[in-house]
Amino acid sequence: MVKHLSDVIGNIKVSPNTTINLVDQTGLFLTNKDPDAILKKNYMDEGKLNKSKYTVAGYFDGTAKSFVDGKYFFAVRKIGASPWFAVVDGNVDDFTSTINKYLFAIVGTVAFLILACVVLNTITQSKTNRKEKEVSSRIFSEMQNLIVAAKENAAT
Repeated sequence: MVKHLSDVIGNIKVSPNTTINLVDQTGLFLTNKDPDAILKKNYMDEGKLNKSKYTVAGYFDGTAKSFVDGKYFFAVRKIGASPWFAVVDGNVDDFTSTINKYLFAIVGTVAFLILACVVLNTITQSKTNRKEKEVSSRIFSEMQNLIVAAKENAAT
């Protein structure tokens, strides 16, 4: 039964470096990927939890906790009315690297779109400037013709 429970808990994946275990109120492992640790080793001795900040009685007092301490995240929750607790811990980098990957993808896409808009704006402005020059040249030519025609009319 304990082996089956360990397999079920072990198949729950939160991130590559996250561990999930069941422990009793003293921190004794009820499930663990190492079968030799079950009912022999203590979570408080094996884990990454800072024992100077968290005592067994304070950590397993029945209140749900989740926090980040240094490079690691931790969570503990009592399971119903039983004296068992679900404990989760892992490396924060598992999540920040995923967030960074998506953030870089978004920033890269926005930068590409901005660059594309600048290039498109430059091309459009260049075409508009050429057309404006052609129109202004025609207007200038027509104005000269008008002035010449006006002088000829005035002379006659």
